[in-house]
Amino acid sequence: MSYPDYLIRGIPNQSFIDEDDLVSAQLFYFNKPESVRSPGYLEESINWHDDAGAIEHTFDQTKEDGTVQFKAGIAILSRSELDRLKNNPRLKNRFDYERCCLPTNQYHGNMLLKVEASTQLKRMIAAYLALNVSQIIKREDYESQ
Repeated sequence: MSYPDYLIRGIPNQSFIDEDDLVSAQLFYFNKPESVRSPGYLEESINWHDDAGAIEHTFDQTKEDGTVQFKAGIAILSRSELDRLKNNPRLKNRFDYERCCLPTNQYHGNMLLKVEASTQLKRMIAAYLALNVSQIIKREDYESQ
C-alpha cells in the first residue's frame, strides 16, 4: 500500500502545546488499551494527508456528544519520520503504521506500537515524534483564513 508523504495528528486541547508553540510529547503517547482490531498493538489515531480535504476533515471532526474533537489544532508530520522509526534496528517489528478507513473518515489510520514496549521506549518515541513535527496549525489560525 502506498501512503502520502504527510500525516495529521489532531491536538485535543491547549495543554498539548507549550509556551514556545511546540507540541508536547504527550500528544504521541501510546496510552490507550490494546487494540481489539490489531491484537498485540497499541494504536494512536492519525489522518493521512492525502489531499487538502484531510486538513479540513480533521478540523471538522467531532466527538460523540457533538463537540469539536481537536480544539487546539493539528500537527503535521512527515511520513519519513515514521519510516525512520519503523526501520530503526531497535524498533524493528515493534513500530508500524497503517491505513484504517472508517465509514465517517476516509483519511483515518493509526501508528502502531507493540504492547510490550517499555515505558521508556514509549517516551522516547513520543519525544522523537514531537520534536519532528513539521507544522502546527492552530485552530484560531485555521478559522481566520
